[in-house]
Amino acid sequence: MIFHYSILYLWGKYQYYLIMRDFEPITLLMPVKNGERFLPSSFETLRQNCGPNDEILIVNDNSTDNTSAILQKLAGTSSNVVIVNNSNPGLVNALNLGLTVASNKWIARFDVDDKYPSNRIELTRVNISNDSVGIFSDYSFVSDQGKNLGMMPSAIKAEFTYLSLVSSQRTAHPSVCFNKTAVQDVGGYQQEDFPAEDISLWLRLAKVGNLKTIPAVLLQYRLNPKSVSNTMRDKSIAKKNELISDYKFRDSIINESLTSLDETKAYYADFKSGNARYLLHLRDLLLILKHNPGITGKNLNYIYKKIYLDVKNYQPGQILFREMLLRRLYRLI
Repeated sequence: MIFHYSILYLWGKYQYYLIMRDFEPITLLMPVKNGERFLPSSFETLRQNCGPNDEILIVNDNSTDNTSAILQKLAGTSSNVVIVNNSNPGLVNALNLGLTVASNKWIARFDVDDKYPSNRIELTRVNISNDSVGIFSDYSFVSDQGKNLGMMPSAIKAEFTYLSLVSSQRTAHPSVCFNKTAVQDVGGYQQEDFPAEDISLWLRLAKVGNLKTIPAVLLQYRLNPKSVSNTMRDKSIAKKNELISDYKFRDSIINESLTSLDETKAYYADFKSGNARYLLHLRDLLLILKHNPGITGKNLNYIYKKIYLDVKNYQPGQILFREMLLRRLYRLI
């Protein structure tokens, strides 16, 4: 009888956990600077994603266009809409202000010029777990005119997402939902790492918890020629390379990945774009090995061979993968 009641108690606790997980309140954080062109449609996306217990937090980063006037009108539309002005200009300061003001434990980043499906937060919420500190997703690229340019497949599993940080391509900043406490504990966004403040944060977060990705396109990343990532591209790449070259990836995860490549390929076979995910996993491993002076040439040659055989037999089905990623793989070889 005691055993029977114990089972009922544990089952009740599990059901309570599922309910609380599904209703984990999230702050939808969006910094805006001169975003009048996109703000009306972007706010509608935030509203569609926002549950009754969620919060929409928009940080106005010293806009000089009509953004401030638009935000004033939006501020009164709902009690869970919070508008704050950043008195210390700059993206890093705006993001750290958002961290301070956010009411909820989990924060989902949004960018004003990107697009998101209305179920992004719903799908993200069910992936929140006690051991996770950050959740990313697949994302697609669109031109400034809205033309689809392809998709970037994510790594999914925590250990694969960890390894994917070496390229900084598969963990897009506007796709993340992270644990506020964990982010603050590792120092938040750091000005000295701008304009690579995102990868700096992911590398630090990976030391205190798991990063993982959702195998679904929950972000349409707009290639805006006026965005920070484009106007400061060379500086961003240089800073990212500096951060990654100084980072020590854990040997245990590297060695485990090297000895289980066939299992990894079989795992990805069950997902859409599975072959692309696997090839990118090989590419990520190769980049890590090339940055690690303690790795033998035998391991490098092993990965080279795996990449060559899989690329040779791969029938590319996506424009982005065919025209960009394969070219980069061949360049490495």
